[in-house]
Amino acid sequence: MRVTRARQLLTGVVALIAATLTLISCSGRPNLTTDEKLEDFEYLFGILEQNHPFLALKTRAEGFDWVSRRAEFERVVAASKDDASLAQAIARMLREINNGHTTITSAAMVKLMAELNEEPWKEVARNASPARIDYWARLAGAPAPVPEGKYPPFLAVYNGGEYVVVAVAPDETIRQMVRPGMRVVAVEGVPVHEYVAARRGQSPYLLRYDPVRKRLYQRQLELPRTGESLRVALEEPSTGVFEARVPFASENWDHSYSWPPRYADTQGAPTANVYTAVLAGGSVGYVQITSFMNMEPALRRFFQEARDLPVLIIDIRGNRGGLSTYWEKAIVAQLAAEPVSCTYCVTWRTGEYVQPFVEAKISRMLVERISKQALVEKAGPGLAANIPPEALGDDFVDPCLIRARVLPAADSVRYRGKIYLLVDDLCFSAADGFASFCKATGFATVVGTWTGGDGIGFTPAPVLLPNSGIAVQFPVVMGLNPDFSANEETHTCPDVMVEQSVEDILEYLAAGDAVLLSGPDPRFDAALRACLALSHVSSTGAQTSR
Repeated sequence: MRVTRARQLLTGVVALIAATLTLISCSGRPNLTTDEKLEDFEYLFGILEQNHPFLALKTRAEGFDWVSRRAEFERVVAASKDDASLAQAIARMLREINNGHTTITSAAMVKLMAELNEEPWKEVARNASPARIDYWARLAGAPAPVPEGKYPPFLAVYNGGEYVVVAVAPDETIRQMVRPGMRVVAVEGVPVHEYVAARRGQSPYLLRYDPVRKRLYQRQLELPRTGESLRVALEEPSTGVFEARVPFASENWDHSYSWPPRYADTQGAPTANVYTAVLAGGSVGYVQITSFMNMEPALRRFFQEARDLPVLIIDIRGNRGGLSTYWEKAIVAQLAAEPVSCTYCVTWRTGEYVQPFVEAKISRMLVERISKQALVEKAGPGLAANIPPEALGDDFVDPCLIRARVLPAADSVRYRGKIYLLVDDLCFSAADGFASFCKATGFATVVGTWTGGDGIGFTPAPVLLPNSGIAVQFPVVMGLNPDFSANEETHTCPDVMVEQSVEDILEYLAAGDAVLLSGPDPRFDAALRACLALSHVSSTGAQTSR
């Protein structure tokens, strides 16, 4: 018995030593000295301060001067006691820029960027240690622990400029005070929009920017979990505004609300990346694409089948991007009857780090360098005011005009009908780029809400911190929309703006969003309803699906 116990102890010690050695070999030099941490911080801060294209924009549009926070960031980095707190300090510093492409990144992403791009990206990948990069990425992405017994009492989502309750915890005490459809007016005595703006950097999620109402928001309202209960002001049409002291949920609960809707296949299982259907008695083709990463034969087959339909709806709501070549080759080239092209303007900072990345990209593109004054003249009196003022300052180089052009594929279906593109605020990066292309060229009429932005530009530039080996990425250029506004600021605003109403939300809840829906339904989908109205057709759902 004692021998067995000794062996167990020895086995445990060996395993512990092996785990420790693995941790050390995979980490970015654990137990960095304070000087080494600060060297990494100074290196990163200097690169971003001199090269990041959106810092002045964020100060102007969002009222947040990131550069002025340098001393605070430095103190937090110096005070970090271990690798986890260092990773979190760097991650929070990046989150406060409030840009989806500015983040601690993974080894897989560094590798992908190198495979898809030119020498500057490849050079970073050659100098990188994948194990060290992923070690820090895991620490930076570690979720904050949830205080025991302090689960959110309800879920509210941003809709139409307000926070609307869409789900309530099963506790009866809570349900007596909070109901779906109510609007959240204040949290802990602070007006809700002020409360959300103050969450910048504190939340693990980026704040979003509403270019219509010019305010920051969260897609899902993140409620505080301090104190014994939560003080909220709620509004209901029948009762007006009232304040309630709402207890936290007694146990964790899984809310069922999910938007945009997702649909089941013929076997009732979740569909893959591409879902197709025919609506309105067989006159409207509908395709939903949730990611621009992996091209599927189903998309090509559906375009062949729908080639003679008068209307085609392409729904990319919820699509967070991927590769621009996806929509260029798998959508536009497969549908176009003739070349589709437009011209964009990009500009970038004068910092040294970003120059080789930009030059490597534009050397392979159809570009025209113009002066800042020529850009103002090109915009003309009606649009020159849209040009972000920082882009005309000394911190930015003279811009480039880039021609985006997609040729029809040899086997294009040469679609001649009307195309509508459904978008929302989740359409980011390459998905926003597709929305912008459709709006600029008229390839499709864009319907829905503003997109997530940052889709006009190049692959982000990776940065390796010298001591830790942390990999950070950030955007290299500022892309301007066809109206010369900054895409990161105004995003892509649709041709037809359509937002869900509270009544739509309640109808959707009644339809049972806890399960996959059988098909698109305009009864609760305002953007789909608008497309059908613009097409002069109507339907209560899908007639056939694939």
